[in-house]
Amino acid sequence: MKKKWTLSLLILGFLLTTAFRSVVVPFEGTVRYETLLTGNVPKGIGDRIARYYDVRFKGSDLKISGEGPLKAEILTRKDLGKVFIIRRDEKNIYEMDMNDARVPADKSAPVVTRRKETVTIAGYVCQQYDVQYSGNITAHIWTTYSIQEADWGSGLFGGHFRLPDKVDGFPLKFEIVLPTFKMTGTATSVKYNTMDVTEFAVPSGLTTKKL
Repeated sequence: MKKKWTLSLLILGFLLTTAFRSVVVPFEGTVRYETLLTGNVPKGIGDRIARYYDVRFKGSDLKISGEGPLKAEILTRKDLGKVFIIRRDEKNIYEMDMNDARVPADKSAPVVTRRKETVTIAGYVCQQYDVQYSGNITAHIWTTYSIQEADWGSGLFGGHFRLPDKVDGFPLKFEIVLPTFKMTGTATSVKYNTMDVTEFAVPSGLTTKKL
């Protein structure tokens, strides 16, 4: 159970992770990431990952919704220091602190390699970075410099899932390679549009529980 919990948070972190760089005009709009799981995928993971995720950005707020077996929305509010998992089907909201102590920090600095080759993803030229973490976990991240995102400071969960300092740009594709399986998320569309602030409000009429 503990292993599945850690893996779930790891994947959640990568889905929430974007380029944490201070900019004058941050991106506001929606990016759709389509996901693919390959290898010996634990049931507890495969049952939770949606086929795609729409990630909405407005300032330092971020909201994730997807289509999959688990009907949930994820809302992060930096001003509140909280992550909310919204289950409208259960009429519940599960609340978690961004610096949750249950998420282990990786105290060793990851090894980052910047590749020379570039690829085009969703119409944007992207640079590839290979990141080697401890615990036999590797990430391949493709970022573009053409999209800017708001500065999240310490990142999510107290910085546990912040992109390494040597990885620049906005990620449009990532591969998380674990010992038994791999998860890939690829942006298929990037839409600039003004987001209504009410969309990032914590819903009323639901029961809030600590996760």
